[in-house]
Amino acid sequence: GAIAFGVAVEVRTTVDSAANTIATGQAKYFAEGGINAAIAALLASRSVRPGEVIADDPGKFRDGKRWLAYRYGAGTAVVEVVPENAKLPVNYLNKQQVADLLAMVDPRTTGDADALVDWRSARLSSVDSEFDARYAQAQPPYRSNHAAMQDLEEIIFVKGFDKTMFYGRRFEPADSTAELSPALLDVLNAESLPTPVNVNYAPYQVLATLSGWTPQLARDVVAERQDDSLQGSPYQSLDDLVRRVPPAASVVGVSSISLNSGDMFTLTATGINSDSGISQTTRCLVRLNPQYPAGYKVMGWWDDWPWSQPPASVLVAMKEMP
Repeated sequence: GAIAFGVAVEVRTTVDSAANTIATGQAKYFAEGGINAAIAALLASRSVRPGEVIADDPGKFRDGKRWLAYRYGAGTAVVEVVPENAKLPVNYLNKQQVADLLAMVDPRTTGDADALVDWRSARLSSVDSEFDARYAQAQPPYRSNHAAMQDLEEIIFVKGFDKTMFYGRRFEPADSTAELSPALLDVLNAESLPTPVNVNYAPYQVLATLSGWTPQLARDVVAERQDDSLQGSPYQSLDDLVRRVPPAASVVGVSSISLNSGDMFTLTATGINSDSGISQTTRCLVRLNPQYPAGYKVMGWWDDWPWSQPPASVLVAMKEMP
């Protein structure tokens, strides 16, 4: 009886493990399919003629829209679309801006603003800086580029930064409710030149760092956009921004903001297996350019992106899709 019971438990465990492996694999492919579908939607939006109205379809993209949703036979994919011009250029922020932004991203940050500035700055002499000496003692040793960052992932090697900050981290505030700090990839980019910040997508931390903005104004602007909705309520113009959030009149013309999306996007797709509820998230950085053979080029790809989950209201709305 004991042997039979043991065999039964072993068989059940093996079957459950195999089922979970299959469901996880399906969720991963749902996420990848969501990214491919989102890229197609972005490309299609570029061919829309001026004045043409895009149908209000969950899978179609229009400027200002954040969430795209796709339904498959055995699951779904929800994709968050964020243009890179909704973030701040890591190569052009001064030390104080870096320190302020890091403090807002994660109150427990260990990021060193001086080290970041040193990393991206040209060497002024042949003498190593204090940071160069630290990197030389690392195992294995490495050297600072002392040049503008070409890839934001370089920031992982800067003193005080690590993978946890790059991907985002969970921390427990005083009320013991788990919260998620934004990934550095959500607030910074490594674009070669600074561009106006897209006010329809920029997170609170980015807006609060801009000239003339207060933390309260940044919160009000983000809240009015209704980012946690499948449809959202993006601003149609800067005049619409001022009409809906009157205090924003003080920053229009003072800070560099716009509603244009540019040609670089971060796509974060969460695939969900309908039967098991297992989900997998994949993130992609893509550049659109009609001169590329496919019309786009993947600039970065991260499987199993951690700590990412669409808002509950988006998931509820997605379940009500026809």
